[in-house]
Amino acid sequence: MPNRPLATVVALVGVALCVDLVFPRNAIHRRLAEERLGEVVSIDLPGLPAFQSGERAMLFFDHDGVEGPIRGAVVIAGDQVEEVLIHESREGLDHRALSDAWLESFRGAEARPPVVVDAVSGATVSSRAVVDAVNERLKEWRIARGLDE
Repeated sequence: MPNRPLATVVALVGVALCVDLVFPRNAIHRRLAEERLGEVVSIDLPGLPAFQSGERAMLFFDHDGVEGPIRGAVVIAGDQVEEVLIHESREGLDHRALSDAWLESFRGAEARPPVVVDAVSGATVSSRAVVDAVNERLKEWRIARGLDE
């Protein structure tokens, strides 16, 4: 009788590899950007993908948090932060330390680092990680556009 747990693990790894080949991360990021911005073009930035549609841009980030990676994006409209999105995080006891209400505090900030936002009480390190990620991506975006050195 075959070892079922081992066969299950092998099958799951195979499926994961197939999904990674069929849906590379860049394609997933592009799809997320198109859902928010409509038709997009790639922006040449270091690291994770970034996309633009007219005056709006979506810059993806991946930053170390306390409980693991924090993955998200900053959406820029003109010269302001339109929104910050978190699509993967395990921060906080209930995995919701980075609430929508806190993310809303980025809205309307000038898209020029340093963007300053109050830390989340009880999740200071996690919230600082998001602020750092947003500022790093904004800096790279501004340099790529020739706005900063």
